[in-house]
Amino acid sequence: MNHKPERSDRLVDFFVNRGKEISPLLIVTHNFPDPDAMASAFALMHLARELAGIRSRIVYGGFIGRAENQTMASVLRIPLGPAMDRDFAGHKHIALVDAQPSFTNHCLPKGREVTLVIDHHRETRKVRAAAAFVQESYGATATILAESLLASGLSIPARIATALVYAIGSETQNLAGGAASRDIQAYVALFPHCDYRRLGEIQHPVRHPSFFFILSKALRQTFTFGEVMGVHLGNIPAPDVPAQIADLLLTHEGVKWVICTGRFGNHLFISLRTRNPRPHADQVLLQLVKNKGSAGGHGRIAGGSITMEEGLPDHKWAEEETDLTVRFLRRIGCRETITFHYPFAKA
Repeated sequence: MNHKPERSDRLVDFFVNRGKEISPLLIVTHNFPDPDAMASAFALMHLARELAGIRSRIVYGGFIGRAENQTMASVLRIPLGPAMDRDFAGHKHIALVDAQPSFTNHCLPKGREVTLVIDHHRETRKVRAAAAFVQESYGATATILAESLLASGLSIPARIATALVYAIGSETQNLAGGAASRDIQAYVALFPHCDYRRLGEIQHPVRHPSFFFILSKALRQTFTFGEVMGVHLGNIPAPDVPAQIADLLLTHEGVKWVICTGRFGNHLFISLRTRNPRPHADQVLLQLVKNKGSAGGHGRIAGGSITMEEGLPDHKWAEEETDLTVRFLRRIGCRETITFHYPFAKA
């Protein structure tokens, strides 16, 4: 189902009409939150408080891994923290942001009812919530919140504007991939309200030495096949590492598709990136992980994971990585004999 853009004041109306009923509100992002999730939750907290006096908290599962994301949370002072069991016990009303109840990438207790869902990912099942704002045609969930904030007539704090602008940019490859006209309009409208110094800090964070070790290892193991580039990173310190490496590899001249994987816990995390409008990256990845795990994303960006058995030896992980890569190549139309090249192995 491809949702048409809704009135940008519909979320505003929801809070004005129902605000007193849903306070306090627990705002939950997907696990290992990215800029889109953090900015959307931050803006939602502001709207709920200013429009309806709703008290709220932002929580997430996992941890914040990528340096840009850690810097964003720190310099913009986004009030979020790891979810605890008592959070769910103490809140009747929950808002799920940048995810959906049927997805497996969040920490909601199984069967827990949700009051509000705000997301831009493709629906795999009908969203079950008292109110749902799902815009599959948008490149970022942050755009939904940005439009609502602009429609509300409220003043726009620089911290929130900066978070939303960075989120829309990071989610759409700086508006070059997967950005809809509504994303661009929201980005342009909010940009004058940004704190440009802090935006620069987020875009160019100080990195731990481990990042450069991972980058060096990734380049040496990167393979190519035609217009496809990829790498199997092995064990990784955070699930968002494959996405970070995939973003970098897609900037290589002549590359049209990128596939990156990494092992974290008992999951094989996968990131797909593409410059091609068809087929959609999320549709490709959903087919690849079918019955083995979960995936999501949109036109040119997708991420997911495959659940592996506990205690598997390295060769079993390697077999899964190879099988995944071959099936991916076949899915995007490669029919010839597959021979990988490793252009940076001896660099």
